[in-house]
Amino acid sequence: MRTRYLKPGFFENEELAGLPALARLLYAGLWLIADKKGRFRDRPARIKGELFPYDNTNVERHLKQLADAGFIKRYTAEDGQRLGWIPTFLTHQRPHPHEPVSTLPRHTDDQSPDDDITLTQLEPDNAG
Repeated sequence: MRTRYLKPGFFENEELAGLPALARLLYAGLWLIADKKGRFRDRPARIKGELFPYDNTNVERHLKQLADAGFIKRYTAEDGQRLGWIPTFLTHQRPHPHEPVSTLPRHTDDQSPDDDITLTQLEPDNAG
């Protein structure tokens, strides 16, 4: 898990407040397991083990509630991986620059720039 920020506005979000308390807690917890682009493996049993090891809660139901409310997007990558993405992640989080690059396939709506830095069309130095 990673260190993330939880802003006061989290508690003031009226749409989020309409969800059950454990769904809201799950949403905050997903930020901890998401990579630097807000992507995570959609594995409810594993998520439960990481975020709710002492609680009897239905993570699958809460993931569905979050998705239905638009807080997360669930999708299947071409290779069959079940994934999730938090669309507003980069609006609220500033991942550490040394955090590993995202290796998870992006959601079709994910327009965040790639992590790879490429040198494009550099002209050779004509001074010599």
